[in-house]
Parts: sequence; structure tokens; C-alpha cells
Amino acid sequence: MKYTGNFIGGRQNGEGEKVFVDGNRYKGSFTDNKFEGKGAFTWAASGKHYLGDFQQDQQHGQGVFTWPSGTRYEGQCRDSKFHGQGITTFACGDVYKGEYKNDKYNGEGTFVWASGKRYAGTFVNDL
Repeated sequence: MKYTGNFIGGRQNGEGEKVFVDGNRYKGSFTDNKFEGKGAFTWAASGKHYLGDFQQDQQHGQGVFTWPSGTRYEGQCRDSKFHGQGITTFACGDVYKGEYKNDKYNGEGTFVWASGKRYAGTFVNDL
């Protein structure tokens, strides 16, 4: 692991960049060695990228996930999971807009398929 950035009291604080052994990378704000505030995280193996809020090393708050396939999620996260209001636009053209809980469609939402078919109503665990 390699860290480049600010230290206060021997701890990572302020702006910095951390590159992990597996190639994963975080660039943004640190507080007491943790990702805290605004930042960007890229997973080397999958190419997935997150830009947004962090709290205690977790994606937490508002953010945007993008995948190399073209799929994109924009919305709320809690403890590194989609949680709250969000929109997922899939590479195939399908779109889900609504409530998420623990990475799943949960609550009120609308799913529109690329074909134009749509469902608006209540979702429970992606169904």
C-alpha cells in the first residue's frame, strides 16, 4: 500500500491518495486514517468507480457509481450499499428510479425497460 498526502499527528488527515496492493485506489479526504468526506474510489479488477461522499471508509451519502459496461447509479448510499433514493441507468437502456435498501429495489419506484414497457409501484428485494 502507498499513501501520498497530508499527515497530522502521524495520521492521514486532509487530502491524499491511497493505492492498495491489489491496485484499488482512493483519492480524496481523510480523517484519522479513514476515508471521510468527498472522494473517489476505483476498483482495479472490475473497473468500477465511485465518486461521492464517504464516512468511516464506507460509501455513505450522495454518490455516483459507474461501471465499464456503461451502467450508472446515482443516488444515496449507506454503509457502501445503495440505500435511499437513486437512479440506475443500465447499459442496455433500462432505467430504475426509486427507493433502494441494502443494494436492492425496495419501496416505491419505477422501472422502465428500453422497449418502453414500464412498471410503477412497490418493490420488495428487487421484485
